[in-house]
Formats: sequence, C-alpha cells, structure tokens
Amino acid sequence: VRFGGRAFLIDTGMLSEVYGGKPSALEIVDGVFTAIYADRREELWTFSRTAELAVEGVTIAETALPAPGMPPWRWPGPEGEPLPFRGPEELEDFLRTAEIVSHETIDQGLNRPLKVVLERDGVRAHAVFRTVAVDERAKQGPEGRFYRNFRDSYQFEPAAYELGRTLGLDRIPPAVPRVYRGKQGSLQAWVEQAMTEARRLEQKLHPPDALSWARQQVERQVFDALINNHDRNTGNELIDRHWTIWLIDHTRGFQTEYGDERIEELRRITPELWSALRSVERARVRTMLQPFLRPIELDALFARWDQIVLRFRTLIAEHGADNILLRF
Repeated sequence: VRFGGRAFLIDTGMLSEVYGGKPSALEIVDGVFTAIYADRREELWTFSRTAELAVEGVTIAETALPAPGMPPWRWPGPEGEPLPFRGPEELEDFLRTAEIVSHETIDQGLNRPLKVVLERDGVRAHAVFRTVAVDERAKQGPEGRFYRNFRDSYQFEPAAYELGRTLGLDRIPPAVPRVYRGKQGSLQAWVEQAMTEARRLEQKLHPPDALSWARQQVERQVFDALINNHDRNTGNELIDRHWTIWLIDHTRGFQTEYGDERIEELRRITPELWSALRSVERARVRTMLQPFLRPIELDALFARWDQIVLRFRTLIAEHGADNILLRF
C-alpha cells in the first residue's frame, strides 16, 4: 500500500522460475482491498468516506477514492464538502463570475489581502483577493537584497498558477484576474482546512509518506527557482488534509535579478517535471503569460528555464539519472 491507500504495488514477479516471485492478486470488494496469495489472504486497506490517519496525535481525514457519482477532480468547500466543479476550468469560471458577497482582511503578511465569500447559483466558496502592485527602483526586497527593479504584483499569482498547471504542478490553487470595488486584483481559490508549514513544524507533525513529501518539496524548489521566487516561507506553504502541499503567495516571484544562486542549489528533480521542462512548448507559454508578465520578465523566465535544463543535464551526466531523478 502506498500514498495513504491511493496506490497498490501488485507486481510480485509471479513466474517463480524466472523471478523467484509468488502468485498473487489484488481483490477489491465493497471497499476492502485484499492481497490473495496461494497460502493466505492479507487485508491491506479498507476504504470509507471518513477514513482517517492519526499523525502524532492529530487526526487528518484521508479520502482514498472519490465518492460514488463524484468526478475524480474535486475542490473542497467551506465545510469540506466537494464543490460541484468537474475540473479547474469550472472553478476558474466561478472565480471570475461569482458574486463577492462579503470579505474580511487577512492580518497575516505585509500586503493584507482579503478573504472573500463567493456565491453563485447556491454554491458558496472562499477565495483570497490580492491587489498589491509595487513597482520600485533600487528597492530592498526579500532577503535584504537591493533590486535595481523590484516588482510585487497581484498579476504574478495567476501567472504562477498558469505556468504551474502547464508543467503538471497541480498544487497551485486556481487564480484569475478580478476587479472588486473598483480595484484590479487577483482572486485565488482558498485551500480549506489546511495548516501552514510553520504550524506543522511547531507541532512536530510528520507526513505519513516520506517519499511523496520529498517529491513535493523537490518540485517546489525547482518551481521557485524557475519563477525566481524570493519570498517562499513556512507561512505560504499550505498542507491539506491529504498531506498535499499547496503553494500560494507568488506576488514577489518572477523577479529579474538574483536568480542564478537558487538554480545552483538544485540537486534533484522528479521525472515528470524534468520531462515537462524539456517538452513544453515555450511559445505557447509566452503567449499564455503575456497578460501578466512584462517582456523583460518573460525573457528572464526563459533564461532561467534554459539554465535549469542545463543544470540537470549536467547533474545527470555526472551522477547518473538514478541519483538525480526522484522516482516513486
């Protein structure tokens, strides 16, 4: 059993004279997953809608399979219930068109965004509305460095979402441009029932699947290097009930300076992200991001992209793919 009951490794090399394996089968009956061998049956996992994992005294709900009749893609609502959207595109449309019925200021962070309540056709959901738009010269930015050109912008949030999704990183909440009370901004889906990485460290909680956790962290590091995000901290990594890491608050990403150091720190990458970096069509990405990024920011992004590809080509040549690609 792997990934909290969501995957089962069932290849046991059944041909004994070649592999020395054993005959086996995986039986799934009424939500009970059972390994069947020639001499015994071994129950591996029992699925229920309210199955839970207890981690260091804190109970985290775990859903092993989609509920009957529900689409495989889901986004939780304010009470944890799945919202009636069949994919991220429908959630994006909801973010663009639903009425903002109320809001409250989020006290955490420097830019004080708004947590809003959206409603359309009886469906309610939370989102965060950001309006920050700082464009300064000779600015002291994150990490105390001085930037010749520093930009802190709500436009980087939908840019990060679109880029992440294109690369197969489905752990950046959907974000779209939106106007609220006459202010231009970005509206991003709220990650419900999540804790920050800071809280996880404070309470000394450990993920149940160390390899899945490591893969998510490696992808975060590569993505932050790609967008040159100098403001990743333990407050803008959110961990949901399934131990998925959601990356938020990219308004200080896509800087045009100080990108090389972060790239030189990269050591590992997942095969999926490595494949995407080499195969995604750059022209399509440029067109997709033009509404959010300036030409100089786009050029800097693709320069870092090339550097990252070169970085991992070199590492793989020197150390071998098995030592660089973090597989399952």
